[in-house]
Amino acid sequence: MQTYSHYIITAALNRVWKKHEQSRGSLTLAGYTLPPIKTAPLMLGSVLPDVPLILLSLGAMTYDRMHGIQMSFANDPAHSLTAWLFEYAFFNVWWVKALHNLFHAPLMVLAYLLIGYGLWRQGRAWGAGLFWLAIACLIHTAIDIPLHYDDGPLLLFPFNWTLRFYSPVSYWDPRRYGNIVAPLEHLLDLGLLIYLGLGWWRGRTLRRQGAVA
Repeated sequence: MQTYSHYIITAALNRVWKKHEQSRGSLTLAGYTLPPIKTAPLMLGSVLPDVPLILLSLGAMTYDRMHGIQMSFANDPAHSLTAWLFEYAFFNVWWVKALHNLFHAPLMVLAYLLIGYGLWRQGRAWGAGLFWLAIACLIHTAIDIPLHYDDGPLLLFPFNWTLRFYSPVSYWDPRRYGNIVAPLEHLLDLGLLIYLGLGWWRGRTLRRQGAVA
């Protein structure tokens, strides 16, 4: 799924969860009280899993451009740094795999979530932020795993550096229903943006009415 779609989905969930938190005083899951929602870490966590690879991609494409190499993922990896990154390094170079899975691998994200929850229970204020950042990363990777054919997160990283879920569906590859998934993804984005826009407009109207009163 596109990075911006993860952001939009998380923004919609944030609005829903905030409403529940305001009406009930706190959120609970399986009988456990959750930390108060921290919107900024939550929204950061929605895109954080993709940030390392985005930065590496920008660096590789800048290098190719500076050296007069066409910026294409499908070039010869021996000549294009961008092609080397996506065709070889992504699957074989340890530090590229580590960066990509630092906030993407399910076990890593669950560890951050548990650490954040434990710190919050101990009275550490920043534990709540870490918890909600991890929640957003977990949602991100839970969506990505079934939408990547062979380039999804490493399922057991850092204990296993090769195991991935090979989904029959890819969000971008037309050979694996990408031409169907991509339009559906953008329809979802549009619907959620309308939902968020209407919520913002209602809130703005209520604030104006409150100010007049």
